[in-house]
Amino acid sequence: MNLKLQTQNFKSQKGNINFIRLLFAVTGLLAFCHVVGLFIGEYAWQWERLFRLDGESNIPTWFSSLLLASCAFVSFRCYEAAEKRDRWIWFLATAGFLFLSCDEVAMLHETVGSIFKKKFVTSESVLANAPTIWPVAVSPLIALGMLWFGVFIPKAMRNSKEALKLVMMGFALYLFATVGLELLEDFIQGDSLSWAREANTLFEESLEMIGAIMILKGLLIQWKVLMSAETPEVTSRFDDENQRLNPCQA
Repeated sequence: MNLKLQTQNFKSQKGNINFIRLLFAVTGLLAFCHVVGLFIGEYAWQWERLFRLDGESNIPTWFSSLLLASCAFVSFRCYEAAEKRDRWIWFLATAGFLFLSCDEVAMLHETVGSIFKKKFVTSESVLANAPTIWPVAVSPLIALGMLWFGVFIPKAMRNSKEALKLVMMGFALYLFATVGLELLEDFIQGDSLSWAREANTLFEESLEMIGAIMILKGLLIQWKVLMSAETPEVTSRFDDENQRLNPCQA
């Protein structure tokens, strides 16, 4: 039985590694297609519409959304396998990743930014001419999310330093790309700096996807750790579920 379990774990780990490699390869391919679109967009605008990294409702957008949805799914699996005291953390993490996945497609943060600018920013304000306003509008939520993530995620992942390291690095990279590099673009103005804006866009969107993949990889490792933990509570719960789904094996 132990040999069979070890074999299954090895196959599962190998499958996860191949899956993560595939996601990195897709990210690289999308970045390449974006660069190609910069050169042929004038002659093949459909290509640029489909593959531009900062576009809307195109392939990179849906890929990023699926990455975050995958993080939500694995977080929920961690919720199912976690100890009772940690489940609320995984539940909120699942909800957070689901929101980010929806936001990637629906652009909810842009809507909030537009409403904030219309209602609270006057023409004399320093923010009146700022192209990117949403980070200011949701800055309390960003700060609260960072604080919560930094305090409680390490507690929920205390039994796997490797997984925690990947998740925290991925979160930092994702936040840096999503907020930091997008704000930086506001300072890169003028036709002479158009190449710098394009480079910033390439790095911003690519690092955002890479950060999400790192989070996903860390969550997969954590899920495996939780599933292999031989705690009576977890083992009993999954044994009961397995017996319910496979009554003939009882």
